[in-house]
Amino acid sequence: MPWDLNRARSLVASDPSLAAFKVHHEGGELHLNNAGGLFARLLPTNRAGHWQMEYFVQRKRWECREFVGPLNECLELLRSDPHYVFWEG
Repeated sequence: MPWDLNRARSLVASDPSLAAFKVHHEGGELHLNNAGGLFARLLPTNRAGHWQMEYFVQRKRWECREFVGPLNECLELLRSDPHYVFWEG
């Protein structure tokens, strides 16, 4: 997991639209936080190196994305959809 955490931090830091997010590891999951609090989490799947993304909707509940993929593709999905990027808590 340390490799995934370091890689996620590197990918987030290198992208201006995600650079405000902080990434940490919690219970096998990767959590992304911004100034408003917990924003998204990546859950490990049975397939090595692939993650399921969930995001926090209006600070009330988790919503699962119907997407499983490598770390970089999960972050790209998060970055590319303005619905996720504009959220500030």
